[in-house]
Amino acid sequence: MTGMSKKSKPPKGGGGTMPNELIDIAIAKEERWAYERRVERLTYRAMADLSRQAVEQGGLGHEMSTATLVRRANAYRKGLMLEESETRDQHRGRELEALDRQERALYSFLDPVDQVASTAVARQIGMTLEQLTRARPALLVMRADKVRIAALAQLRGVSESRRKLLGLDAPTESSLTVTTIDSTDAALADLAAQLGKTPRGNDD
Repeated sequence: MTGMSKKSKPPKGGGGTMPNELIDIAIAKEERWAYERRVERLTYRAMADLSRQAVEQGGLGHEMSTATLVRRANAYRKGLMLEESETRDQHRGRELEALDRQERALYSFLDPVDQVASTAVARQIGMTLEQLTRARPALLVMRADKVRIAALAQLRGVSESRRKLLGLDAPTESSLTVTTIDSTDAALADLAAQLGKTPRGNDD
């Protein structure tokens, strides 16, 4: 005689075994029922008594022990916590992606040469930007220092936002972010010193 599957049990009213899928569904219903009864502040003893009642009367239609009810309620609670954690991680991931895009855009403003405007000038005289840079650098469109300072100040804000998002849940990434913030602040201070100004973040 072969052994019975761990997840299978004889269905009520007949022989044989219950398919695993049906057992999973039944357990999921029991977990939700047990958790909801705990939310209603029923004791496990009261839940065991109620479980014997018909579904129409708020029960499960079969008896469950208090030990099983404890496991079912805890399992459902853990599932909710995992789902909430995944939702937070997904939100944080989207926020970090947005900060990355913003950071890449801001870094382009740190270049003293306006690449877009200089490329347009080069095309007007039949050159590439590289050719213009070598042959006629005086025609390059230079970016104003105040624009570069503003970009650096905003980069500092992006780095601080990233550090807050990562928080204590990701100490390694947070540590790397602190280094990025320090280097950004140093670059901001260096560029501002060249103009004899004190960096003031994003203020105009």
